Amino acid sequence: MPQVMSDQIQLPSPTLPARGGSGPVEFVLSRLASLKFALTVVALIALACVVGTLIPQGPQQVAAYLERHPGATSGMNLLSLLGLTRVFYTWWFVGLLFVFAASLTVCTARRFSMIRRSAGVQRARVIGSFITHVGLLLVLAGGAVGVIWGQKGIIQLHEGESASQAEGQEGSMLLPFTVRLAKFALEYHENPAAPVGNDKLLVQWSAKKFRAEFPIDLKVEHPVIPPDAPAGAEPPFKVSVLRYVSDFSLDGSSGEVKSRSDKPNNPAVQVSVTGGGRTNTQWVFARFPDFSDHGGMADATDSMPLQFRFESAHAVVAAAGRQWSIKAFKSTLEVLEQGVVVDSRTIMVNSPYSRRGYTFYQVNYDPNDLTWSALQVVKDPGVPVVYGGFILIMVGLTVVFCVSPWLDAQRRTKGGIS
Repeated sequence: MPQVMSDQIQLPSPTLPARGGSGPVEFVLSRLASLKFALTVVALIALACVVGTLIPQGPQQVAAYLERHPGATSGMNLLSLLGLTRVFYTWWFVGLLFVFAASLTVCTARRFSMIRRSAGVQRARVIGSFITHVGLLLVLAGGAVGVIWGQKGIIQLHEGESASQAEGQEGSMLLPFTVRLAKFALEYHENPAAPVGNDKLLVQWSAKKFRAEFPIDLKVEHPVIPPDAPAGAEPPFKVSVLRYVSDFSLDGSSGEVKSRSDKPNNPAVQVSVTGGGRTNTQWVFARFPDFSDHGGMADATDSMPLQFRFESAHAVVAAAGRQWSIKAFKSTLEVLEQGVVVDSRTIMVNSPYSRRGYTFYQVNYDPNDLTWSALQVVKDPGVPVVYGGFILIMVGLTVVFCVSPWLDAQRRTKGGIS
């Protein structure tokens, strides 16, 4: 698109004389139509978007970040004072968008005025440039419509409950229909036969006031160094996980450990502890933290000062009667108008449901109450305008880079030019 602007604004055709004039209005218009000026504004907008992506935006994101990093309060207060925690709502960002829109408007107007004064291949190129600029203006206009007239809110429901409004930051958001949560369900991984990323082994040495959490990385040694150990001292113990099984089973005849199934009915890890000139192995169970199998070593419990606990994400959901690591959570919604169910749809993360301009997203659930669901409701009247702009941009670029070269090639062929 910038190349199109360069071709059509900065380098006028010999058949299209450049605009003259030296008044203040013409000076402003010439600057707005300048390619360098437009690229500078675009670069500033892009830089602002990068800042808005890297820095938490809005009260909720800032609060969540400070909860994880309480030491960053002073720095976050400074960023808030500078307006960098609300980049997309600051006057200067809106001003940049306004200036960019003005530049596009001037370029579009000049493209339109050049259509009648051009002919042949050049006219096709100018028309394509004009359509592209109109598409960009529609994208900006659609974004502005969404910011000004868009709405966003949250609905919290238990199974069987209904709601006809959502709660947003600016008050209640009324819906033209009623939604009812017919059912909430969790979807589980079918074959969790391996440890997941948040599984961990807790190691405790009470006498030395040592406590640590180690990831379940198979055959990776983790040093156990008590707080009172001198600097540079060798760790008295090294801990590693030798094996993971999802459903622990012990063969009574051979004593071999096997997994009965791929489902985590009884997840366990085999822990190896090296120290004091000996190595001890034992099994640690997620569902039975007080029971350990020390591989037949009767004195292992007395001689080993370390205690272990295996925390697995494959926990038991008693209400559902099955094991999990959760793959997805989803809500089945019923839409009612005048008390009659007119539609039913199941939504989940990345699979929303739209009706009459309102879009419902699955955003949260309560692991302690599997009948409760939180939904985000968004109404953005600017979306169709943005989509229309994207379509025009594609059409305009096709004309500029495909149709115009084809017409030029046809003209050269008919004119006998090789």
